[in-house]
Amino acid sequence: PTEAPKATYQMDVVPYITDVETNISKTAGTEFARSALGNYVIRAGESFTINGFNLGGTSATVKLGGQTLSITSGNSNSLTVKSTTSSVTSFLEIESNGITSINNINIRFIVISSNNR
Repeated sequence: PTEAPKATYQMDVVPYITDVETNISKTAGTEFARSALGNYVIRAGESFTINGFNLGGTSATVKLGGQTLSITSGNSNSLTVKSTTSSVTSFLEIESNGITSINNINIRFIVISSNNR
């Protein structure tokens, strides 16, 4: 028995992160974007940019340590996000159209307080 072709297909479009730009990677180069352990380092209250595709623009939700971060600008390929002054070291989460990105499980941020220099 053969099955008749379907007229439509539903596809879930998953947000995917290709790169994260921090102040360190912008000033010292992308080879310094991550620490030796693979973590991105940012200061509390600092802005950073997430690049990728299907990111959802300003309607996406970005969380760090369970805290929702402010998206200051964005489109489907890039989000500029500002960490809070109380952000904590944790993993980055992005949700777009109810779907959470799955390739960011190893994208961890080390947040440095401005008091720790």
